[in-house]
Amino acid sequence: MEPLLRPVGRSGSGPRSSGYPAKMRKPLVLAATSLLVALLSGCGSASNPEPAPPAKPSATRSADAGATIIKPGQLGPFAVGTTSQELLAAGLVEEPPEGECPTLRPVAEFKDLGLQFDHSKADKPLTGVLLKGRGLSTAEGIQVGDSISKLKTTYGSELDAQTGEYGETVYVLNDGKMAMGFSAEDDKIFAIEVFAAGDLPVWDGC
Repeated sequence: MEPLLRPVGRSGSGPRSSGYPAKMRKPLVLAATSLLVALLSGCGSASNPEPAPPAKPSATRSADAGATIIKPGQLGPFAVGTTSQELLAAGLVEEPPEGECPTLRPVAEFKDLGLQFDHSKADKPLTGVLLKGRGLSTAEGIQVGDSISKLKTTYGSELDAQTGEYGETVYVLNDGKMAMGFSAEDDKIFAIEVFAAGDLPVWDGC
């Protein structure tokens, strides 16, 4: 009796067949290849996991963080409401020398700014920023040294003229919960400050 499964290979000196028809060999090769790829992929993902992205601080010294911005509630990278710890972590301020005014001091290119904090709260948030030098300007181009007539032409009826603690006129521009003020003397802006709306700071030198 002849065997039920006859080898399909050729006789002679040529390569020997596996004993399976060609139609059966192809699916077996594909299945083995797929299994090998799956095993290699699994090993790679286990030994080389993707690193998690680093956490970003809420305050930063980066040039993209608004280093030249003056707007209600923000002057450069200093935004009203930022905590003292966040500013320290970002390297924007430093502790004052022992025995001097206990307010954190801005550093590097921001060292001439005045800062005011709410020390009655545990996180000591920033409540005001004061600029008295030229160089930085608002988005509309107003800066220290500009005339009051230019200020009024730029902002018009948006300005609210108030009297400061020392009798100076402060032109306040409110934007929701935040504000910025332009302190004037002899028809010139001598200081720009940012603060929370309705909370005009008193700058007492400390």
